[in-house]
Amino acid sequence: MKKSQLVGLRARIAELAAQGRAIRAQIQKAFARARYDLWNDKRSIGNEARWMLLAYAFLRDIPYRVVEPTAVHSGQIHGGSKGLAIAVAREAKLPDSAAVEAWLAVPEQIDRKARREAASAAGYERGRAMRLARAAQRARGAA
Repeated sequence: MKKSQLVGLRARIAELAAQGRAIRAQIQKAFARARYDLWNDKRSIGNEARWMLLAYAFLRDIPYRVVEPTAVHSGQIHGGSKGLAIAVAREAKLPDSAAVEAWLAVPEQIDRKARREAASAAGYERGRAMRLARAAQRARGAA
């Protein structure tokens, strides 16, 4: 049963990717309201593809934190854990979303979290140094 689910999800993911590419070409040619409507259609296809990919990862026992390592901000899952669990359970054809909620709730590994926070702090410091250098350069140019 699991293998047939995986094959079906893979086919649906490929179909959604093709739809997204086709709509992208249409968006580039469209104007005004039609462009906006096509853009919204592409976003809905992207959301559905995300649910399919998460269901695929769930069925393959790939941890949620591996699939979307940056989706967690201040302890909250992007898109809401309850709604996301229901959507993934629906795509994985599960009777309820309890198993998916448990899959989503697996905490991030401490070393991974520390690396992510260190990289974020380093990026902030690098940006701050660049801003200070530009300000000093402007000050020299103005004088």
